[in-house]
Amino acid sequence: MAPIDRPVYRRQPRRRGQFIFANLGVAGDKPVPGDYDKDGKTDPAVWRAANTGWFYLESSNDYNTFNVIGFGSPGDIAPQGSAQ
Repeated sequence: MAPIDRPVYRRQPRRRGQFIFANLGVAGDKPVPGDYDKDGKTDPAVWRAANTGWFYLESSNDYNTFNVIGFGSPGDIAPQGSAQ
């Protein structure tokens, strides 16, 4: 996936006919969706090269938990595919 030029918006059905919207990401972030919380569902996530930060929302908590993980070094390239 290419870096994004605007925030990522994630829409998930909650209850019948209801949706939630989450703002995730800034210009230049790379979308890296994956199952970061190991619940079998894809979590919306972005990787920010500027600070090697991984930002994701947990699907296991109805997308109410936002996590930031610093991992890597400047110059690293985010992997393709989802987290395992």
